[in-house]
Parts: sequence; C-alpha cells; structure tokens
Amino acid sequence: MLKTIINNKKEIFYTFKVPIFFSKNEIRKYIYKRYKVTLYKINTIIYYSKKINKKTNKGIFKGRLKKRKKVIIKLKRISYLKKEKICQ
Repeated sequence: MLKTIINNKKEIFYTFKVPIFFSKNEIRKYIYKRYKVTLYKINTIIYYSKKINKKTNKGIFKGRLKKRKKVIIKLKRISYLKKEKICQ
C-alpha cells in the first residue's frame, strides 16, 4: 500500500510495505526500475511480531502476528508516484 505524506517544509514522502528480506539497495533498484525516479533518502522500520489473544466460541486463541517492514522514501526532485500496489 502506497501512502503520501506531506510535512510542513513541503517535502513529499512516500510510505509502503515491503517483504522483510528487502535491503535498502534492493528497494532503491526496484523503485528506479518500476517508476524511473531517483531516491534521495530511504528509511526502513521493522515492526516485530506482536502477541494476540482472541476469545472465540471454541476457547482462547493465542498466537503472533508476522514481522513487517515499512519503508519511507523521499525523492530527489518533486515528482509524484502512481498509487498502485508495489509489493504484496
């Protein structure tokens, strides 16, 4: 999912989710190949799995959510990316 964030300095950032094994260089190459834009900055955030407890009719379900990786990118020039799914 691609989201656009605009801060007070009129800078545009894009955020999306990628597979956990993607490195920053792979993300940079993928974005350039897909959208033909050069990136100024890449920040990655790894969300670790979280415990969940759910009460159902059959009893209590205990489990964990998967690890996720979120990427925040800033482009060199002001340009806009098409809103479409990058990775699943």
